Amino acid sequence: MELSTQAVQSMSKVALKTFNHLQTAHMKRQKKRLGEFVQCIETRYEVMSCEDKQKLNKFIESEEGESLLADYADSILKVSSNRVMMAMALLFCKGTDLSDVEESNFIKASKNLDDDLINFYMLAHKRKSIERDNIPYSRCTVSSVDCEDFTSKGWDKETIAVYVYELIRMRLLLPDPSSHGSYAGADNSWSIHYGISTRTQKIVNLLVKSQALLTDSKS
Repeated sequence: MELSTQAVQSMSKVALKTFNHLQTAHMKRQKKRLGEFVQCIETRYEVMSCEDKQKLNKFIESEEGESLLADYADSILKVSSNRVMMAMALLFCKGTDLSDVEESNFIKASKNLDDDLINFYMLAHKRKSIERDNIPYSRCTVSSVDCEDFTSKGWDKETIAVYVYELIRMRLLLPDPSSHGSYAGADNSWSIHYGISTRTQKIVNLLVKSQALLTDSKS
C-alpha cells in the first residue's frame, strides 16, 4: 500500500497520519494471519510420518510449492476462523482426500466461512436424509415443524434460509436434487431442501480433523 509523492503532498496532516496508521495496522494483520497459517502447518507437521515430512519439505522447496503458497496467501489473509485456517494447512500438507477441484472450491469458500456458519453447516449435514434412485444424491429438509435443532442454537427461520442458500452458493451443500428448493404454505408453514453427498462429507471430515488438531495443540 504505497502513495505517489504527489498524492502524499496533497494530503492534510490528519489524512496522512490516518493513512500511516491504516498502513501499519494492515501490515500487522497480514503478518499475524500468515504467522497463524505457518503455526497451523507446524501443528500438522508434528503428527506427520517421516516419509510425509520429507515429501512436504521437498514440495515446499519446489517451484510448485512456492506457487501454491502464493495462491493461498490471498485467502489466508481473509480467513476469520481458526478451523478454516487449520483446514487450509491440512490441504497444503496434502493431509486430506479432496480432489484438486474440491480443494479449489474450499479455498474459494474459505474467506466467507466464519465459525457460526461452520457450526450451522456441521449440524445441517447431520440431518436425516432421503435417498432415492431417481435423484443424484441425498436430500435433506428443514421445515417449520422440524427446525428445533437449529432454533435452539439461536438460528431463526430467516437465518436458516440465508445460511442454507449461502452454503449452496459456496458448493458446501448441494442444490435440492428434486428441484423444489423451498416451499411456502398458506398456513405459514415452510420447508427448505438441499442435498448432501460423499463430496460434501469430505468437507465435513476436513473440518472435524481441523478441529481435532486445534484441540490437541492446546492440550
